[in-house]
Amino acid sequence: MNLKKIVQRAVAVTAAVLVLGIIASLPFYFHDMSQMNKNLKAASKTISSPYGTIEYIDVEEGTPVLISHGTMGGYDFGLLQAQGYLNGKYRLIVPSRFGYLQSSLPDDSTFEAQADCYAYLLNALGIERAVVEGMSAGGIPAIQFAIRHPDKCSGLILLSTVAYAPPSEYIPQNLPVPGFVYDALLNSDYLFWDILKLSPSTVLGIVGAFDDLKKKCSREELQILDRMAWSFMPVSRRYDGWKQDAENINRLKEMPLGKIDAPVIIINAEDDTIAPQAWSSHTAENIPESRLITFKTGGHMLLGHMAEIKKLSDDFIMTLTEKNRI
Repeated sequence: MNLKKIVQRAVAVTAAVLVLGIIASLPFYFHDMSQMNKNLKAASKTISSPYGTIEYIDVEEGTPVLISHGTMGGYDFGLLQAQGYLNGKYRLIVPSRFGYLQSSLPDDSTFEAQADCYAYLLNALGIERAVVEGMSAGGIPAIQFAIRHPDKCSGLILLSTVAYAPPSEYIPQNLPVPGFVYDALLNSDYLFWDILKLSPSTVLGIVGAFDDLKKKCSREELQILDRMAWSFMPVSRRYDGWKQDAENINRLKEMPLGKIDAPVIIINAEDDTIAPQAWSSHTAENIPESRLITFKTGGHMLLGHMAEIKKLSDDFIMTLTEKNRI
């Protein structure tokens, strides 16, 4: 048999194995998708608003904390965000941001409009003031909330926040994979599901949670990371939100940070390439009452530091309470 025929046969066998693998996996995929969608819908609430449908959860009791989730999230990821970086002694209000899950993507889907949407939701729930925790791209609407609704913002906790920095200080994002890879992954529930089944570390890598950083994680952190990876599913119901985030980030301009009169704590890591330290440094330098905590390692997800961040956040919120800001 000549080489050409050997190659052709190998290709045919490989293709046949792939097709059979896909056919065999489909029942499991459809079962998982059905269960995910059912669980997502059962856990959340929705209200109508000038911004379309707002999906959210309102759980626990105590000081109100609104969670502004990161890109690829939704209320489910936001809840995990709260569990990872807070101690859970608070009333958690966790909306799905514009375009995520059941939340609408209104004509005006800017970060400013998202901040106004947060204020509308708090009013609808009868909450006068809240602490806001924003992570990654969720940090920008959190900042805008403090600027636009100072009477409703008790304080800000910003984690690995995407933010503006002037050209002289700007360091560009260095995403773990090219943009077109994100686009392909977030367009296909089946492809994303396959990768999660076969190589969950690959999924965590696209949010900067690399294996070398995971070695420093506690068991609790690793469990939360695993749940975060699965919380990206179904990705097709988060795609519109992700695209809108990307557009909004590309249009970022200087914000009037000096207007923020709420206390702010900003936490990041030097080795975060998704939201470089320069972005957080510029934000901290221009907010009057802010504190910047920078870890040497941890990446975008601040791995190995969840316990420290919980303590920092708890102490910060306790100080707000003592100062009667809440």
